[in-house]
Amino acid sequence: MKLATSRRTAPEVLLTAKTHRWTPEEVVRTLVETEIAARDASNIRTRRKAAARSRWPRVAIGTRPFSILSRCAVVVSNS
Repeated sequence: MKLATSRRTAPEVLLTAKTHRWTPEEVVRTLVETEIAARDASNIRTRRKAAARSRWPRVAIGTRPFSILSRCAVVVSNS
């Protein structure tokens, strides 16, 4: 695990821990909680992007989507 968020927030957390005299358990718990929150936010962003890409059919704004039946009706009426 890379723990990027924990590494990024560690200096601030350690400074706060030292001034407030936190126990080592509190420091580790805080770092783990920040990492979990960052991963959850990342997962939500990834899922939303995937959901936005998977919308089907893609229709331009202002156009009416045609079903197969309506296309057949247009072909038959033009014949």
